[in-house]
Amino acid sequence: MKKYPGDGSCAQLLSKKSSGHLKISSIMFLVSITITSVIGLLYARQYFQYERDFLENVAMRTITVERYFGNQSVRPVSFTDVFEVTKILEKEFPNTKITVVPVYTTNTGITANGGQLNFFAIESEHSFIVDLDEMLDNTAYFTRPQPNTIAIEISVLTEITDNGFVSGALKRMILDTEIGATGNTPILSTQNIFPSMLAYPTFFVNMNTFNEIAAIFLNRKIENIQDAAASGLISLHGIFVYVDELRMVSAVSSLLGKQDYSTVAPINAFDDFGETLSVTFMVFMLTAAVLLCMTTVNIFLSFRSFYRVQQKDMGILNYIGFSNKRIFRMYCSNLVKKFLQIFFFSSCLVLLAGMVIFSFGHWLTLSIFILSLWGLLCILYAAVARFVIYKYVHQDLLVLIRESKEFE
Repeated sequence: MKKYPGDGSCAQLLSKKSSGHLKISSIMFLVSITITSVIGLLYARQYFQYERDFLENVAMRTITVERYFGNQSVRPVSFTDVFEVTKILEKEFPNTKITVVPVYTTNTGITANGGQLNFFAIESEHSFIVDLDEMLDNTAYFTRPQPNTIAIEISVLTEITDNGFVSGALKRMILDTEIGATGNTPILSTQNIFPSMLAYPTFFVNMNTFNEIAAIFLNRKIENIQDAAASGLISLHGIFVYVDELRMVSAVSSLLGKQDYSTVAPINAFDDFGETLSVTFMVFMLTAAVLLCMTTVNIFLSFRSFYRVQQKDMGILNYIGFSNKRIFRMYCSNLVKKFLQIFFFSSCLVLLAGMVIFSFGHWLTLSIFILSLWGLLCILYAAVARFVIYKYVHQDLLVLIRESKEFE
């Protein structure tokens, strides 16, 4: 398209002439976009909260198997129940990802610097149950800050008696330490551990390290956990069943109950908690989508009303010799400048609101949000330019005058 030197000055004059009307439309546009964006950020925050509380919360998907009450008796779960529970779940839910997590400990005190410690062992592949990505050998994973290494003292068994066991000298074992194991794991729930024990430092190890500790305690070589359990001094702290699909937690818990196992699931109080959450999230998304559509339509109609007032000026410019292309370009030039200003101010407001709402986190989400805002403005600009400005510029002059008089 050929450029004319005077078109820029003419566009500025048109902008000044219509600055009052355009300013009102622009302010309405800025306010609408900002309010919609902030509401969108609040919905995003709600989703992140939902994600933390449910989608990424291991405890919400974990069932604690406490006791077996079959054969007219009640007893704590034992090592054989680990295999029994696994077999039941594999048979009834072959297509559902379910992980049975046995947690072990010892009946002897493990101390460090004369202080009591809570000590638990799990398989390395089950590290997610304590919010760890991995568990290395000879490493103690604590829930509280500790030195880089720790020397634990283990009682060495000399004799098993009817009342317990007799131990001799203490043997020291050096372990590397890592911080990061969560204290909110179901393993440390007050239903599985005495509340007073939570005052002591707590650490977790993998099964290789546990077998080394058990070998020191039992004063003999340990082949596997079943071999160590035969002494009666290595105990099963509990069986924890992790269900990958939240909606299946209730069904798995009910099944184990029918198989004479006493279970505790954090969401047993809900008939179908997973479906409830899905519906709630869908309502949030639909509400946000409807609000965005209403805002977009409102902005489009506002600019349509504004440019309808400009029809007479468009007709006059066409009458004195300006081509339709030149008129269209001048009005689009002013529109681009106004959209850029709106984007700048709305982005600053959204950025400030996002930093407050997200507590200076989720920067990637905030960046995507601002880019989405830019995309929405580009679509709106294209719609206004094509379906409003282009339409009015190419209308017949007599039609423009008649419509503008009717409008007035």
